[in-house]
Amino acid sequence: RFTGKVGTYIILAILILFILPAFIPVILFQKGFALLAGLFRRPGRGGGKKKKFRPERPIKEPIMRPPKEKRKKQHKTPGEEFVYHVRYFKGVDEASTKKELVPGEAGRNEPIHSGFEKDVSDIPDAGPIPPTDLLSYLIQKQEDENVREISELLEDALNEYNIKGRVVNVETGPMVSLYEVEVEKGIKVNKIVSLDRELALTLSKTNIRIIAPLPGRGTIGFEIPNRKRQFVSLREIIEMDEFQNSPSPLTAAFGKGTNGKPVILHIDELPHLLIAGATMSGKSIGIHSIITSILYKATYEDVRILLIDPKRLEFPYYNGIPHLLSDVIVETHEAASVLKWAIYEMERRFKFLAHKNCRDIHAYNSAHPDEKLPFILIVIDELADLLASSGQDVEQSIVRLGQKARAIGINLILATQRPSADIITGTIKANFPAVIAFKAASKINSNIILGTQGAETLLGKGDFLYHKVNGEIIRGQAALVTVEEITRTVQYLRRFKAGDDEFKKMFEKDKEITLEMDGKDELFPEVIRLIYNNLLDDQNAISTSYIQRKFSIGYNRAARIIETLAEEGIIDTEGGSKGRQILVDVETLKDYI
Repeated sequence: RFTGKVGTYIILAILILFILPAFIPVILFQKGFALLAGLFRRPGRGGGKKKKFRPERPIKEPIMRPPKEKRKKQHKTPGEEFVYHVRYFKGVDEASTKKELVPGEAGRNEPIHSGFEKDVSDIPDAGPIPPTDLLSYLIQKQEDENVREISELLEDALNEYNIKGRVVNVETGPMVSLYEVEVEKGIKVNKIVSLDRELALTLSKTNIRIIAPLPGRGTIGFEIPNRKRQFVSLREIIEMDEFQNSPSPLTAAFGKGTNGKPVILHIDELPHLLIAGATMSGKSIGIHSIITSILYKATYEDVRILLIDPKRLEFPYYNGIPHLLSDVIVETHEAASVLKWAIYEMERRFKFLAHKNCRDIHAYNSAHPDEKLPFILIVIDELADLLASSGQDVEQSIVRLGQKARAIGINLILATQRPSADIITGTIKANFPAVIAFKAASKINSNIILGTQGAETLLGKGDFLYHKVNGEIIRGQAALVTVEEITRTVQYLRRFKAGDDEFKKMFEKDKEITLEMDGKDELFPEVIRLIYNNLLDDQNAISTSYIQRKFSIGYNRAARIIETLAEEGIIDTEGGSKGRQILVDVETLKDYI
């Protein structure tokens, strides 16, 4: 018993000495916290004090608000791919318009057009060249790039990858700035080029394009996006001396480069132009800038234009201007016949210039200022749609025009948003050395367009790479022209309708002939001319082998031409030993010629 009692006492002692003291601080802490809470409690919120009496407020009837109207999605007008927050101020000058910019709005660097006060009908006739007053200025808040800070960050970022270099020059453009870095000798160029993503992450930029090396400088170029984008107005480029002093009627104001200088296209020297870019890249705006700026440079006596638009959306604004040989062409079969007419006109001009002993159209126009031949500009938007519906006929016509048409004043501009290998074929690329690439969807598309990577890193909304004929690639921002500006220009030009337009009459007549000959061999007119000359020399028969020898073609092609002649009733359906008899006389063949 004694032992059991002792054990019980020992257990109680342990509980008292070790466990009970552990609860004492907890109890004290709770009491102390309650005491402090009571000291800081506001009156009327407890603590033993009575609450103040507050009478009940009358219940207000709920305010009935009309339901919010659903905002309809505003569809962008075709051609306005990157025009954001454009506002027009009427009756104010440039200085007062700048005062309208509040800090909150200007901080977003939105492009603001200066006001166009007058109606187009109030603009006096200034001749067939429209006044630039029809175009608007872009007024924007100028943002100074922190060049020194970015230069130091770039040097530090390169140093992290064991590339020692220093920024020796900076060229600031409207969208990106070119940082020229001189690196120490012994560093492989491929190592620098592979760091584009790492440097973009370090500098907190979306994309960085590395040019290694810069042509003719011995340095590395880093194109880094600016903090704030500066848009470029078409009026700004048109009013520059580089555009105004150019003697060529096919001078186009396209944009501004990273060095701040204007990008002016002399289309007659290119000789042809290929434009490609993904959706919303600014491709359509670039095409409109070219067409509109040419209208501010050349009269309809200098340049005649053919617009082919299978999508039916981009070019309808231009209908009615005197420069157009025809309304905008939207049907694919008509587009194919127009291209065949261009080949027919090309061959006619070659013979005409040879007869005049002139090497090209420039020589002829210089020697005959009173009888100038107009340049012909053919613009095709969305080449992929045209090729898909017309097949090889259109491609063959484009290739043939691309090979020979430049010398006699026929120039082509092709545009597509699907720069795949089946659209931009090797033969087309070979005859279109001048290329403008807007943002591409992938490196593969960039390689197809430019022959190199880089277009996939562009920022979109007018950011472009221009591959010149000499192989140089420059970057720039395309000029911005709105639908309102195009409409005002077209309304002005419609006053100057060509009176007795002999060239347009000839186009309509020749186009009918090409429509009748649609599906016939391209050599068919030449064969008719050969038969005509044979009749004059008293030769009354023609054979397949004779056509083969004269035109250096294969048997199958010559046989098809013979069958076509028979179907037309020009020669007999059956031949003898000397060939097929010619059934028509010289006067009948004159109609074909």
